Amino acid sequence: MKKETVSIISILSNSILGFLKIVLGLASKSSALIAEGIHTGIDIILSVVTLFGITIAKRKPTELHPYGWARAEVLAGFLITLFWLGSSLGILWDAARELLKGEFGVEVRLPALLVMVISTIVYGILAQAKIQIGQKEESLALIAEGKHTRVDVLLSGGVLLGLGASKFFPIADSLAALMVGLYSLFEALILSREITENLLDVADPEVEEQIRKVCKEEQVSLAILKTRKIGSLTFAELEVTLPADVKISRADSLISELQNTLIKKIPRLEYVVVQIKGMGKRLRMLRGKCAETLERIEPEKQGFRVIEPYKDGKPYEDFGAPEYLVIDFKNEKEVLRKIVKNPYYKIGRGHGIRFAKAVQADKVKTVNIGPNARENLKNLGIEVASKIK
Repeated sequence: MKKETVSIISILSNSILGFLKIVLGLASKSSALIAEGIHTGIDIILSVVTLFGITIAKRKPTELHPYGWARAEVLAGFLITLFWLGSSLGILWDAARELLKGEFGVEVRLPALLVMVISTIVYGILAQAKIQIGQKEESLALIAEGKHTRVDVLLSGGVLLGLGASKFFPIADSLAALMVGLYSLFEALILSREITENLLDVADPEVEEQIRKVCKEEQVSLAILKTRKIGSLTFAELEVTLPADVKISRADSLISELQNTLIKKIPRLEYVVVQIKGMGKRLRMLRGKCAETLERIEPEKQGFRVIEPYKDGKPYEDFGAPEYLVIDFKNEKEVLRKIVKNPYYKIGRGHGIRFAKAVQADKVKTVNIGPNARENLKNLGIEVASKIK
């Protein structure tokens, strides 16, 4: 089940329960049940805030927001936690006021008991689903809402307990509310700390350990490593030292291979910057389509894109070429054919992979291509077809 689905189910179920509580509360003249209905209405607002945060977080990066919108979920969780703290203090205030004033009069009615039993069961299922899916997808907003719903389970259970025991112990209802309020405040304070850390760019030790493992496997010496979590995504900055026998001309391609490997092996790693110590070179990479925001070469893509190496307006044998013939197909019909200059080309360093990424190629046709370049294109999802000489 997706996190959006859980939020929508929560909105629908709370709408039904809130309506029933208010209607039955008015019919039985139960102020407690009416108050519960209003509280459930507020829960609907929290579910809408969660859904809104999840939806915004999925937006693609833009020039104004190059790191994406993942923090929207954290902000949604922060708003929920603020309300949660306020609700906890409100529960404690009402319970303390009743205890001090001795206002223990509770009327036990069957409809009220029935709707509270249903609420307790539904809230229990929703709380478990929200927390489990929130932890799986690292959605702080959904985790916050789930833990708040878990407090609603205790609150509904406390109301049931109070209603059942109030006939023999009038003080039971207020004591149950007091215990629920204290537990709610404790949980809200713990979660608020986690959310605050995310807003302040806390590090991601798990991803750092994975990065160290990959660097060790690739025989790259890691000098400096910094990570920061933004919502469910992690961003990393690395400073590496290459082996002494590596030529400067190979540095860019080696770092590009390292970035591809890191992005491929670490699903949570969204953005990685690698700087070569002592050389001042700094390369950036974003996962998936986000990479398009870093560099792009015209013409605008109109369909399935095939590129072929060219030189001086004629076909060229090597993959790394001064220019490329760019062909776009749409519905199996050719809609674009244009020779485009490779701005990255230098003698001895064709930078064919960089060009293929920049023009968003889907397929490369070439006569000569090295095994490393072929593998790198494969990792980028670009098909390689051998062209007859």
